[in-house]
Amino acid sequence: MGAVAGWPDLAVYGQAEDENPTAWFIEVKTPAGRLSDVQHDVHDRLKLAGFKVAVARSVDDVRDLVRAWGLPSRDTYVRRSEAA
Repeated sequence: MGAVAGWPDLAVYGQAEDENPTAWFIEVKTPAGRLSDVQHDVHDRLKLAGFKVAVARSVDDVRDLVRAWGLPSRDTYVRRSEAA
């Protein structure tokens, strides 16, 4: 069994602020990488369903998303940034 075409590379499952279950999705691309038409379609559908979806091109991008989305993290970089 393979991956679903267009589905984001990373998914984080948890509770939203209202304590309802939800998910956040991250597509990992190289700095020059582009989304395929299928990826655009899947991402648009996920967003329409109310999920957060983003493209990350570096570890720092992922850290920024974790912080922006308010996700819990053990990453000391994220925790240090929040304390500043």
